[in-house]
Amino acid sequence: MSKTCILDDFRFYETRQKMISDKKIKQKKQADTHTSGQNALLFL
Repeated sequence: MSKTCILDDFRFYETRQKMISDKKIKQKKQADTHTSGQNALLFL
C-alpha cells in the first residue's frame, strides 16, 4: 500500500507546474529586457 495519497501527487505536480511557469516568465522577461537593450543601442 502506498504511503502517499493522490492529493499528494496533485500537490507535487501543481508545485512543479508553477515552478516551470515561473521560470518561463522569468526567462521571457530577461529576453525582453535583453532585446530592448539591443534596440536602444541601434537607435543611438
